[in-house]
Amino acid sequence: IFENFDSLLTKRRCQAERSIVVEVPSVNSLDHVLHSCCAIGQVSSLFHYTTFNKYVNKHKEMLLVEFSEPISAREMMLYCPTSSSACLPVRSPFFQYHDQRTSPAPLRQSQSLSTDNLNRQEQVEKQKIFRENLLSDKDLKQSIFSCNSISEQMKLFYDKTKLTDLGSRLRFLTCRQVEVALAGPLPHLSALPFGSSVNGFGHCLSDLDMVMQLEHSELVRACPEWAESFVLQNASDTAFGQQRVSSTRFLELVADVLRSTSPGCTQIVKVLKARVPIVKYHQQLTGLDCDLSINNWSGLYMSELLYQYSALDARVAPLLFCLRLWAKEAQLTSQHPGRWITNFSITTLALYYLISLRILPPFELLKKHARPEDARVAENSLDCSYLRSLSRIAALHSPPKATRSLTLEDLLLGFFSFYDEFDFRKHGLTIIYGKTFIKPDSSAMYIQNPLDGSLNVSRNVTLEEVERFSMAVTRALHSLHQDAPQTSPGWGLLSLWSSSDHRPLQAISLDWNLIFNNDVKKSPPHSAEHSSADSNVSPQNRAAVKPSDTLHRKVDLRPEISTGKSVRLVSNSSPSVINPQSASRNIQSPVAEGKYFSELKLSSASKNSNRKSSKSNEHKRSLKISMKSRK
Repeated sequence: IFENFDSLLTKRRCQAERSIVVEVPSVNSLDHVLHSCCAIGQVSSLFHYTTFNKYVNKHKEMLLVEFSEPISAREMMLYCPTSSSACLPVRSPFFQYHDQRTSPAPLRQSQSLSTDNLNRQEQVEKQKIFRENLLSDKDLKQSIFSCNSISEQMKLFYDKTKLTDLGSRLRFLTCRQVEVALAGPLPHLSALPFGSSVNGFGHCLSDLDMVMQLEHSELVRACPEWAESFVLQNASDTAFGQQRVSSTRFLELVADVLRSTSPGCTQIVKVLKARVPIVKYHQQLTGLDCDLSINNWSGLYMSELLYQYSALDARVAPLLFCLRLWAKEAQLTSQHPGRWITNFSITTLALYYLISLRILPPFELLKKHARPEDARVAENSLDCSYLRSLSRIAALHSPPKATRSLTLEDLLLGFFSFYDEFDFRKHGLTIIYGKTFIKPDSSAMYIQNPLDGSLNVSRNVTLEEVERFSMAVTRALHSLHQDAPQTSPGWGLLSLWSSSDHRPLQAISLDWNLIFNNDVKKSPPHSAEHSSADSNVSPQNRAAVKPSDTLHRKVDLRPEISTGKSVRLVSNSSPSVINPQSASRNIQSPVAEGKYFSELKLSSASKNSNRKSSKSNEHKRSLKISMKSRK
């Protein structure tokens, strides 16, 4: 049974409207809180969780309470007093429990026969408190070790680390806090989560991305006829003549409101000069790191597309979880922006692979069969219309019988084999048509944005990172192909989890004169940096390494690169002098200077430089593996 994205958002938002969070003194107070909440209204569900306040080095016991009716949560916000008379009487769905009684208050004699109180007491006794216990890495690895196959390992890892029901509730309740804080001047504002919180690939520890919509489009269409005769007056400095300026001003206002009036919101940082301006903050009471933006609808519609792909086949999400784990352990991805491959790029690579197997439909099919009710327009008039009915998509696309029987292990090995053969030097890829194409520019990796075909989602990735990705794919394929017994501590998925025994790749300083002036016959003087780089090469390979084939290295790099794997960059444009020290800060400095790389040639310094590129891919893989063994 498919649940469409809009239905999911509506259900979760209704849950948030009926819910509150109560900080309790200790676990022993949970029964007291439950008894008090039952006096307010019928309780639908209870969730207990713990947050950690690093400022006071103390854990907080929290209880999420969902009532059967939203009026119960609204009455609590309306009538409960503040904790201190010095505080602003701001209303929010977050409370503290201050009742110091050691046991629930007994019913008075005059109330003992009351049907309402008897029902309330019965409800208290029957109510079950759900407690979320996340496994530690040690326990999770032990559980994975006990599995009988790699497919079983992948399914277990997904089940134990995916976003839970409580995690989703806390994310939507955090969005609800933003709506309540701004409900005065903006009563129709909606704050919606996007990204990993709703796209089906959410980890239990993932951050929360939110987008604010100032007014519902349905509200405009439902206006009565008399409303057309009136318009609201605006403040003189809030006109949306320049959308970006007004958006940044509004985000500044939101940041001040959160800081001054919203409990639990700390570490508020305004990032207003980014391509998409955001406000970053940490919500202590839900334990979430939050990014808040305005009118970033392309992000929400992209999340909806990924949600549809994850819902169409039960193998998609477990595969993506394991690939993201591998990318993190191989240090291909990073929490900080930069030259690294992102989780979204990893996701798109996996979707392209599954589309090539016809397990998933290409995005073109969804756009072709879009209905009038599927029409969506994002910022900058970006058309985001595509078929949004999962049942219709399943009827339009049926995977071949041969691919239905593929296990998770088959798909994981197939992903690594597929991209071990893929030529990122010449080709880009797109999930719109499920095909490759000749790269239109000099980007090291080109992955077309499905919603905006003019954008490359991996534009930030450098040549160096593409090489690291290729080597990590080869290493993962080799690890999974090893016939390690199931009694081995690193068998199956655990071999990818423990694969990051190498040091992270750091900055490289290149001599661009050597790279672009291929006709230079004399080698430059051997500097101290050359000596440091050559010292990393084994004695038996040092004689085979020419100074012109060795990159100037400031640091000891990964074994696969420091043992002679060199990068040769060939440019069709005229050579120019580039400061090597600026190149050490950004390996794509020639691109910034207008010099585009037309080809990336990877050659092994320990082999003859005249070896032809027509060698089989199997020999290339064995060559990479042998380099690691020599180190």
